[in-house]
Amino acid sequence: MGMIQMRAALAGVSPSTVSRTCKDHPSISRQTKEKMRRAMAQLGYEPNFQASNLASQSSRTIGIILPASRQEAYQNSFYLETIRGISQLCNQKQYINTVITGENEEEILQGIRTMARSGQAEGFIVLYSRTHDPVAEYLCAEGLPYVLIGKAYQNANQTVYVDNDNVLAGREAASYLIRLGHRRIAYLSADNSLLFAEDRKAGYLSALLEHGLPVQPEYCIEMNCDSEKKRRD
Repeated sequence: MGMIQMRAALAGVSPSTVSRTCKDHPSISRQTKEKMRRAMAQLGYEPNFQASNLASQSSRTIGIILPASRQEAYQNSFYLETIRGISQLCNQKQYINTVITGENEEEILQGIRTMARSGQAEGFIVLYSRTHDPVAEYLCAEGLPYVLIGKAYQNANQTVYVDNDNVLAGREAASYLIRLGHRRIAYLSADNSLLFAEDRKAGYLSALLEHGLPVQPEYCIEMNCDSEKKRRD
């Protein structure tokens, strides 16, 4: 008799109930779970969560989507810290996480399609927010559950997103320099298609106007680092 059958016989339940109890399934009552745990303790059994998760891996995997990049995304400490936080929580909840990225949006979309069609991911976390992003548009159009790090550019009422006040951040940064007595303040942005950069610029401009300083376009430098790298190559 196998271990599951032995535990089931000892507890007076079916083998399927044993399996669902090991996975803490909500369909099993608290009383039954307690009875099963007493039987497990009597047998000296400890659930192998790693083995049980293999069977349900397809429904306990979170896809982490990085922006398209040759190398910049891997060097950005923000993405590394965010992935670290996601991984810590996934480990606590016994979820698996996998990173999806590529040199362009099509490579990323292909990875998402593969995971979605095969049922390998329960949901996705997009670590950036960009205007007219085909990745976010695809996730929304396909009805795939996802969370956006940043502000939703479109479908805001249908998108779960986590963001900070970048307008305020830009305004406070510029105001701090103005209070120190500086009057010629430049704004530098790595990629003006990212929504956080657009908001920070709005805050910067707001601070200049608030303190009666002129807005000088030549002081605003915005460029796509990847495009600049391609031109150098």
